[in-house]
Amino acid sequence: MIEKLIQLDKRRNQPIDKQLEISMYSAIMSKTYPENYTLPLPSSLALSLLISEEDVQLAYDALLKANIIEIIDKNYSIKKNILSTASNYTLRAVVESIELIGLEPAVIHLSQVIHTDKALKRFQNEFDEDDKVLTIKRIYTGNDHPVVYLEESLSLKYFPGMDTLDLSDFLFYPYIFKTYPDTYTMKRELTMDSLPKEISIALDHNEGIPAIHTISRSYNSSNHLVEYTEIWSIADYFKFKVDVEL
Repeated sequence: MIEKLIQLDKRRNQPIDKQLEISMYSAIMSKTYPENYTLPLPSSLALSLLISEEDVQLAYDALLKANIIEIIDKNYSIKKNILSTASNYTLRAVVESIELIGLEPAVIHLSQVIHTDKALKRFQNEFDEDDKVLTIKRIYTGNDHPVVYLEESLSLKYFPGMDTLDLSDFLFYPYIFKTYPDTYTMKRELTMDSLPKEISIALDHNEGIPAIHTISRSYNSSNHLVEYTEIWSIADYFKFKVDVEL
């Protein structure tokens, strides 16, 4: 049942109907449910979630307008082909992806920090214990609107000297491949998630809106983790049709 994945917080400064819309959108676009899955009737979902039927109806109406769901035989169902559209999202350069949706890209450098010893635990102990990790945070804008948040973490053990560079407007991968020749293996995870509070503030968007969350890990030929990256992309801009490759 879809209500098991719905997350609502009545303390949040956001209408319940909007929270419900966003939560259902994320559950649907993450391909948790098959096409033509029949959603609960508004009265039934309202009873399960202990909210008003009016809030459920407003959320359903918004999803209908966005062509995410449709009405079949008086029932609300996930629209055909919507999930296959979502699966078209692949990775290319962030700047190029913004250009492909017709916007002018720019980079805002937020910060860079070096993590050592105990602080490395935030990466689930995947970096070498004796490593130092340089983390760069930046925002990519399109026509001056924040659309992508990136947190790039690089091994200083295997990429020595990266911390001495001016990284305020920097393309990481061409430099790395040229300066540190090796055979790198990359693993990526792609999910649809609700935008967390910290990232929503950085991107100047409402907490909980649908976002494309990409986690990338790069390993060298000795199978040591050398790069860990998280990318949050505002789903409303990309519509799951943009090719993006790092």
